Parts: sequence; structure tokens; C-alpha cells
Amino acid sequence: MEKMVVSTLKWFLECYKLLDMSQSGFKNRRRTTDHILRLHDTVQKYLANQHHVLAIFIDLEKAYNMVSHQVLLFKLVQMGINGRMFNFINSFLSVTRSKCD
Repeated sequence: MEKMVVSTLKWFLECYKLLDMSQSGFKNRRRTTDHILRLHDTVQKYLANQHHVLAIFIDLEKAYNMVSHQVLLFKLVQMGINGRMFNFINSFLSVTRSKCD
């Protein structure tokens, strides 16, 4: 069931161009490693022109557990996700919340 929801969400977000063009994760034919390649190319370009380069990396491994479900649901509504899809996600998050309590 979750794979079907993810597939439908991907289609919806891409169809209505709701994802930033530079985003790689959660997009078809794109991977998070695309960011590493983009960073490498940028660093090479700046170093070739003798500029300084600074990169900051943030580990978001447990970010999902820190996301406010109410804020997430609000954002989904803002993006036009409603009806059965919204109800399913809301129900899923409710079950997740009750397991964590």
C-alpha cells in the first residue's frame, strides 16, 4: 500500500511541478547522488578560477521523526493533496504517533 501511495504522490508532485527543479530525491530518474556530482562540478569550477569553496553538510538521518505531523498535513493541503490520499496519510501518521507515545 505504501508503494502505491509513494508512486501516486510522486506522479502528483511531478505532474503539477510542485518539487524544486534542483531536488533529486523523490523524483523519477534522479538520485540523491546527483547532488554530490553537482557539488563536485561546482567545486572544480570555482577551484579552477582560484576561488575559495566552503561546503556545509547536515545529517538529516532522523529528520522524519522530528517533523511536526500537523505542519506536514497543512503543507499537503496547501499543495492540493486532499481526499482519500490525504485521509490515508493522516491515518498513517496517526498510527505512527500512537506507536511513539
